Amino acid sequence: MKKSKKILSMVLALAMAASVITIVPFTVNAAEVSANDTGSLRAPEASTDFTYKLLKGDTAEITGYQGGESDIVIPSYIDGYRVVAIQAGAFSHDENLTSVVFPDTVIKIGDSAFFGCTNLASVTLPESLTSIGDKAFAKCTFISRINIPKSVTEIGQDAFSGCCGINTVTVENGNERYDSRNNCDAIIESDTNALIFGCRNTVIPDTVKTIRPDAFLDCTTLTNIDIPGSVTIIEDNAFYGCTALRNIVIPESVDTIGTGAFSGCTSLIGVVISSTVRTIGDNAFLNCDSLHNILIPATVDYINNCAFGYTKTGMEYRKVDNFTVYGFEGTAGHRYADNNGFDFFDLSGMT
Repeated sequence: MKKSKKILSMVLALAMAASVITIVPFTVNAAEVSANDTGSLRAPEASTDFTYKLLKGDTAEITGYQGGESDIVIPSYIDGYRVVAIQAGAFSHDENLTSVVFPDTVIKIGDSAFFGCTNLASVTLPESLTSIGDKAFAKCTFISRINIPKSVTEIGQDAFSGCCGINTVTVENGNERYDSRNNCDAIIESDTNALIFGCRNTVIPDTVKTIRPDAFLDCTTLTNIDIPGSVTIIEDNAFYGCTALRNIVIPESVDTIGTGAFSGCTSLIGVVISSTVRTIGDNAFLNCDSLHNILIPATVDYINNCAFGYTKTGMEYRKVDNFTVYGFEGTAGHRYADNNGFDFFDLSGMT
């Protein structure tokens, strides 16, 4: 009997202990997520159609969108995590997307995040943004205006290249890295006076010293541009693919025309090269099908491969029919014509 009572007492004690045990739910701490974990975590369907991955410090990076809306608003928080970034390539080639609004929690938009979103027409960048990645909005041909917040300190290569619909570009006053001085409709790196992005309405200020690589890349709506006498270098591919550009005057300040600087300007019919130019890069005017002659000043020292008079399809180069070089005997222009089998018209002795 005593033994039975003892057993009963033990059973009751165990039951009472079990009744006060608390079940603690398992949570994921963002700070504990490995930096090497690049997998996406799917948010519950009832919460959001955005996919994301966790970063350190209870923050998240948007990795994609699985909803059907064309006008989207990026959430500031997702499942309790603060959204601070858009992953590289997250919305790339999403042809359904027409507008995107970012929250004031996002500080970084990754490389090619919206690359090739050909129907994206409206982008509202947040005041929190500090970094725009390489090709972040490249080939978004319907975007008509872009405003760079004063918080932005980094704009990657070709961030807006091929956005041929852009006609208005502004940088907010107070930005310490970039500006759009004189309402020039361009983005200028303030400390170097280098123009890094321009559009069809750009008026290059006379304080700009350099036109950076790809600055007007594939700006197919650019028909005319005046390069001021302050510019000393037109860098590689600066006006590549500006298919509507018809005439260009290289001013008496430019020393170097970079590789591919005007390549693919298929409507270009007139080029004036000043006597200050010393170097003309490879393919500088390649695939300028409508350009049939060029005058090379005697002061030019170097004309690199296929600078003028050639088209290229695939890997095959072909000469432009009846291309003529005007220049001076014994100069770089004369040698270029002879080496490439082009007609040469000697201006020596002419006034």
